[in-house]
Amino acid sequence: MDNEIRRKAILNDALLPLLIRTSIPTIVGILVMVIYNLTDTFFVGILNNKSMTAAIGIVFSFMSFIQAIGFGSAMEAEI
Repeated sequence: MDNEIRRKAILNDALLPLLIRTSIPTIVGILVMVIYNLTDTFFVGILNNKSMTAAIGIVFSFMSFIQAIGFGSAMEAEI
């Protein structure tokens, strides 16, 4: 899309469809990362080492925060 067409769409289109259209890629990306982390936790949990499992739980929140900022920034740059 041309930048002028994007600009007009953002300024003139209805808000809800625009939010849905721009948020779906972010939601899909975050869901993929959550599935990856859950899978990682499952396989580390098989090792029966509580400190390893706890470390994944601690890093998960930090990693989710960083990913949310990254996905949001990428969407802002695209618009």
